[in-house]
Amino acid sequence: MAVSPAIRIFQIFVGLGSVSTVSLIPSFFRKIEEIKLPRGDRQVAEDYREEQKEEKQDNSKSAMQEAVQRMGDGKAEKRCFWWFTNKNLFEIFMCIDMQTLKSPSLFHFNWREKGASLKDKLHEITEITYNGTSILKMTLDNRWTKDVPSYLKVLFAWYRRGDKNFIPKNHCSITQSENSRNYQLTCQVGDKKYTETVSPELPNET
Repeated sequence: MAVSPAIRIFQIFVGLGSVSTVSLIPSFFRKIEEIKLPRGDRQVAEDYREEQKEEKQDNSKSAMQEAVQRMGDGKAEKRCFWWFTNKNLFEIFMCIDMQTLKSPSLFHFNWREKGASLKDKLHEITEITYNGTSILKMTLDNRWTKDVPSYLKVLFAWYRRGDKNFIPKNHCSITQSENSRNYQLTCQVGDKKYTETVSPELPNET
């Protein structure tokens, strides 16, 4: 049976299409491989993130020094420590008079605020409270009240839906652990309680 010219042309076209499809597959995957970052580039990205972390820590040390100066009474030794350093937030820290271990001061360092001075980035948190059922607000030393950023709410999960205002100076205390250089931080508001082992350091220590 003779094959018509139209059918013959179609067979040739399909055959070429199959061959072309097969030949293009390796090339397609080669392009995917080219998109992947080489190991060296990935290392550069990791190094950059590490540099950002170190820069953030350096700025944070300056913030602690400023906080200690604001607390006054230069004769008394004051030390500071970060809350939840494992999360690399470096925004909430507490300073304490090492002689009395009383009335610790809680500070917020907004290093994310570009172009602002250290004075404007750093504020003492005088009070934290829930507004309604889920909106957590903090009152600063300049009497401003602002929402606690969502990424910082984890620091106050223990105080969730507390019905009383959390005043750090009144509701937090620090005691030295026996036979240890560490200290025990305890914050309690009603039946809401938080404890953490901390190591207060001098702000000018490297």
